[in-house]
Formats: sequence, C-alpha cells, structure tokens
Amino acid sequence: MHEELKQNKSHCTRSLVVSVLMLWVALILLSTGAAGVPSKQVVCRNGLPIWDVGSGKLACTSSSKNHFFKNRAVHSSGFESRYNGIQSRRCTERRANFETTEAHPINSEAATNFANGVGDHNGISALSQWVLDHGGYISGVKVDRTPLGRGLVATKNMKAGTTIISTPLSLCPSPLVYQKLPLIGIDKYIKDVGYGDDYILAVLIEFETHKQQTKATPSFGPYVSTLPTPPLPMLYNEELTDGCLDGTYCGNEIKKVRAAVKRSYERLFVNGLFMTHPDLFSAETSTLQSWSISLAKVWSRSYNLFSDARQRSDSLTWAMVPLADLVNHDLDATNNYIQDFDAKPDSFKLRLAKDVEEGEEILISYGTHTSLQYFLFYGFVLPRNPFDYLNIHFYVPGFERHEDGRKKFQEFERAEVNSTGIVPLRLLAQAATVRYPDLAKPEAIQKTATWLRKLIQRRFDQLPTSREQDLKTIQSLSMANDDEQEFIRTMTQLKLNHKNILQNMISYLESVSRLSLAEKEIQEMLVKGASSDPPSLSDYGLPIDNLDVHLL
Repeated sequence: MHEELKQNKSHCTRSLVVSVLMLWVALILLSTGAAGVPSKQVVCRNGLPIWDVGSGKLACTSSSKNHFFKNRAVHSSGFESRYNGIQSRRCTERRANFETTEAHPINSEAATNFANGVGDHNGISALSQWVLDHGGYISGVKVDRTPLGRGLVATKNMKAGTTIISTPLSLCPSPLVYQKLPLIGIDKYIKDVGYGDDYILAVLIEFETHKQQTKATPSFGPYVSTLPTPPLPMLYNEELTDGCLDGTYCGNEIKKVRAAVKRSYERLFVNGLFMTHPDLFSAETSTLQSWSISLAKVWSRSYNLFSDARQRSDSLTWAMVPLADLVNHDLDATNNYIQDFDAKPDSFKLRLAKDVEEGEEILISYGTHTSLQYFLFYGFVLPRNPFDYLNIHFYVPGFERHEDGRKKFQEFERAEVNSTGIVPLRLLAQAATVRYPDLAKPEAIQKTATWLRKLIQRRFDQLPTSREQDLKTIQSLSMANDDEQEFIRTMTQLKLNHKNILQNMISYLESVSRLSLAEKEIQEMLVKGASSDPPSLSDYGLPIDNLDVHLL
C-alpha cells in the first residue's frame, strides 16, 4: 500500500512538471509570435481619410498628399488586382513575420488563378502566393484586362461589406521598417536633412531594389521585384516632354519636379548615404535614374497608415500595400473603401462598399486631384476633370523701379478660376476700379470683362495646337501600344483640359460683357459672393495654368 501511494505521488509530480513546462513553452511562443508587428491602420490610398457620410466609415476618396510631392498618391499613379474565396491555411489569425514560410500547394493554385495569365502573371502569382503564405487573404477577385488596362475584376456576385483582399501589415513597406537593422537610424537622418515619410519609404525601396539578401534583414523582394516603372513625366526624356509642353506652366512644373528630385539625390545619397552607409548604398547601383524610379513608385502607389486603429491619433505615414495597389482609379468610384477596425489591427483590408456583379471591375478613387497633380504623381490625366482650375493674378505698376528706370509691377488682386471658367465677380469689380475708374460700376465691369475676354482669346489663339488638333491626336492614339505613344496621348489630354478652361472663360466673359445689371444688383451679388466664398481649389493640387495680367 505504501509503495502504491509512493508511485502515485511520483506520477502526479511528473504530470505537474510537464504541465508547467508546456505552459512555459506556450508563453514563449505567444510572446515571440506577437513581436515586431507595427500597430498601424491603413486608411486610404494616396491621401487623407475622408468620412463616408452614408456608411459612417472611412472612404477611399482621398485628398492630395500633404505637401508638394504627396499627391501622391498616387497613385500612387496608375494601378491594378484578383480571385475566388481562398484563405491561407497558414495561421491566418497570427501576425505574419518576415521569416521564410514554406509554400502551401493550395496557396500556389490560388495565386495562379489570381494572376490569371495577364501581364506579368508569373510575378503576380509569386507575389500573391507570398501574401497568402504569410496569412493574407484573397476572395472573389482576379487580375484581368479592363478598359483601364490591367485591373481587378469580380469573379462572382458579392455583397457590400465583403473583404476581397487582406494583406498583413508586416508585408507592407513603410517607414516602420527602419526600426529594424540594418536601416535603423537612417530615417532620422532623412528627416534631419529635411525630407518626409515619402522619401524615407523611397530610400527603403531603393535599398530593397539593390541590396544583397541577408538573413537578418526584412525582405520585400517578392513585392518590390514586381513593381513596374510608373509612367511619370519626370522619368521621360526631356526632349519628349519639352516637345509637347515646353514654355507652358505644366512644362515648367515638370522641370521643377526633376530639379527637386536631383537635389534630393545629391543631399541624401551623394553627400550622405554613399559616405555613411557604403555597405548598403552604392553609387554604381543607386543612380539618379534609379532613385527617381524609386520615388515614382512611392508617389504613385502608396496608401496612408493611421497610427491608431480607433483614429485616436492624427499621425499618418506612408505605406505600399501588395495586391491592394493593383486596383484602378475612378473619380466617381464609391464601391470600395479600405479600413481595419479590428481590436488588434495587423492587416490592410479592402472591403466592398456596395454590391458588385461577376465581371465588374473593382475601382477606388485615388482622390480628387487636378489634372496636373494626377499627371505629375500618377502618370495619367482624366478628360474634363471637374477639379481643374487656373490662377489669375492682376498686377499694377508699383512705386519701386528697375535699374533701367522701369516701374516694377506689384500684385493687385488674385483669384482661382474653376473648370467651368467662371471668373469671380469680385475680381472683375476690383479690376474695373483700376482700368475704368471714371465709369459707373456696371459699365466698368462690362468693359473689363470685354478687355479680359480679348486677352484670354489672344492667349488661346497663340497656343501651338488647336482643340481640334488635340482631339484628333487623342483619337489616333486611343489604341496606343507602346509607352511613348501613351505618354504623348496623356500630355495631349492635359493640353486639351487646359484649353477647355480657357474656352469656358472666354464664353463666360462674353456673357458678362452683355449683361445689363443695375449697380444695386451688382452690389448684392458682390455681398452674396463674399458671404459664400468657396474653399481654395489648391486643396486639389497644382493648377493647370497661372495667368499674370497687367491691368495697366
């Protein structure tokens, strides 16, 4: 009896030890699996979050990037994605990491179906399998050819709220990666030099493009290797852009972007990283052209990340999201939004905001931008963009003089003219007081409108090509099958959008010159216009033209 009790006691002791060991191992695995994953939330592509009033959710109708080069988002320049109800069987509830993950045969089949044999289908297939193997999710979409090029198309009827893509945040290149060796500290240097998160992310893409693979380094190789070169104007040869846009406001802005990129290359690389981190960056591989392409990829394909899942923080950063950046743009698209309101956000989710049918292309809006903003940072131009505008500045002789004795002009008044061509009555009234001070206000405004119409008409007539010629060029290149022809077509559309505003201005000024209004009516219109002054159109990006007009 004593011996039996002794054996039972020994057995219980062993069981207790085994249980304690198992609990200890479980705690270690749990703490390891949750390490190193940034708690960031993706909000929307290439822009700031905008509330969808109807659904009360964040909609991917983004605004312009936050400074001159953030725009951006765009998109992100041009973009695309795809397939049916496939969820990775590899621990979808755990956080993905950068460790090598064994390819799963089911994921391989799903990735092949998603790529659908379109374009670089081998690269897209490898990329989608990489995402699936690390806990990603693809459902109900595939890559296919669409009227907008390569895009995402529904493979079945789906209801609003359906998640079609989920990409682990740990697979999304962002400035957060600089928390890891060997890039630690480089982000601080970039900020100290005076550049923002888009440049920090572009340096990461440059590093990933040329670096030697090392076990200790997080790698986005399957993603970075599939990124195409965006059709941004700063990447085209100057002879091509100058031949079409030289001497125009848009052409000058392209030159400014190129100059700014060159300055950043010299400051960040030539006078910085080549000397401080020669083991990571080499002048032989990280050339000015390579750096320009890395920046173009970031500007045209990035989304914004929130710092907090419940939007308690206003802090935003940039991120590139594999698979989700394959979705094409439509200015009026409201069928998708991007959000992640989970308690522990660890992925970027693309959900449908409305029902879609099989064969329908999945679209999002890259944001409401001007034609020039789209062109510079996304590489495309929309016909008759309602967010286009131009600036008009009125100048009068000042008191200061040039060295040769001529008076210097100073700005008297300025205004924005939207795509409809409506010149603010306030601007015409102010100009009338200078040009025709002795006339009654109604007559002075009419004469000012006539004078300004003739001036705009002269500018319109002096343009190298007519609207008819531009329309003919666009039509002849509508089926362009090479990059150069497509770029010429895009530049021609930009010129046509510019001409449309000028023509609308001419028509509007013609109508004002024929108006017969009493001074009281004009005063009432001025008061009403001042009380309902619209927000600045500069929120949509750069204007399509900048007109300087001397009143005297």
